Amino acid sequence: LGVNNGDARKFRVQLESIVGQSIATYGEPVVLVGWSLGGYIAREYAREHPEGVRRIVTLGSPVIGGPRYTATSEWYRSRGHDLAEMERAIKSRYATPLRVPVTAIYSKRDGIVAWQACIDKWSPDVRHIEVNETHVGLGFAPRVLAIVADEQAIAGGVVMMSVTVFCMASPVTNVTSPPTFSTSAFSSGWFTASMKALRSAATRSAGTFGGVSIGRPMTE
Repeated sequence: LGVNNGDARKFRVQLESIVGQSIATYGEPVVLVGWSLGGYIAREYAREHPEGVRRIVTLGSPVIGGPRYTATSEWYRSRGHDLAEMERAIKSRYATPLRVPVTAIYSKRDGIVAWQACIDKWSPDVRHIEVNETHVGLGFAPRVLAIVADEQAIAGGVVMMSVTVFCMASPVTNVTSPPTFSTSAFSSGWFTASMKALRSAATRSAGTFGGVSIGRPMTE
């Protein structure tokens, strides 16, 4: 999908085309696995197109506040984004229920996204699973990959196809958070992770960093 420029809506529109092509080819709804921002994009796509999504799995994805409670907040502010307005806009989307089952994997060791921002208290069918990984580790840890594989099996057995969204776009320092959140200071550059690396780590891969993966019916 491209490099993150803060425009999640643009990526959601792009994902619509990609998922549509998958459904047209295989004739079945997809399973979406999203890492970080990718999880938010997957959820919002499914909110608008529930008939096309069988299940969603998110890895360290903020479902409230957008980037406000993440280590990328200053990067967004420096580019003119109003984080308070973004948070209000995201909250307003819950007026349309998310009807697709969601498994939300999160970690209190996450130094990018405040773990509390990963907790969905409003959607009707969400299961939260806590793991003990870093934000980057969520895409590689064997336990997380095993959970994702189990969720795919519950959904009917799928093979993963990757659509990447790089969600860490610049160095981040001096992170601050509201008192109710606990986001660690984190300094990072560009992060990428490929499906090729993930496939070598597990029979069924989990996704890409900051990305969305599309699951299709198992044919192997």
